Amino acid sequence: MNKKNIVSAMLASAVLFTGTAALAAYTYFKKSAGGAEEPELPEEDEEEEDDSVGDEPSEEEAEETPEAEPEEEEPADDLETYLGRHPEEEESLDAVKDSFSADGVRTDITVTGNTMFFDFVMEDVDDEDTKAALKPDLEGFLEEQSESYSGIVKTMEDQTGIGGIKMIVIFMDADEDEIVSGHYDAFGRVM
Repeated sequence: MNKKNIVSAMLASAVLFTGTAALAAYTYFKKSAGGAEEPELPEEDEEEEDDSVGDEPSEEEAEETPEAEPEEEEPADDLETYLGRHPEEEESLDAVKDSFSADGVRTDITVTGNTMFFDFVMEDVDDEDTKAALKPDLEGFLEEQSESYSGIVKTMEDQTGIGGIKMIVIFMDADEDEIVSGHYDAFGRVM
């Protein structure tokens, strides 16, 4: 896996991980409200095995084909610039975030400068009592995952060569009002 694919894999992992928590909270809400059937969680992609036996070039072909030198890319000033140079990264994220939209949780990811925003809108959470009931569980989840989120930020900094990346995970109600949020850097939760 090359460097730029690692970045999208880390972002997709954060979306799947946090989205699954949002779905769990949503399911809890639906069941406690006498609700609907449990939503299906998206399946994680398994790496496919390479079955291309015999596709290697002969020794003669290998000698004739010069190996291409990897292009050196000018370092980006921030994560937003980096992603702008790699549109394939955003395409892979769009596919992951779209998988949550049908399950009662709308997902949005934006990057501004060096800050990634992961917004999870729980579309059926529309009253203060439900928000108050969900808040402690979601807050506990964000605290428990501090190390995981910081690890994702650290890996992204290492892979992109960009320092000072931040991740903000926000759970919102149907009106897009914040229920809880967690702010993370490479060293842990900052608030």
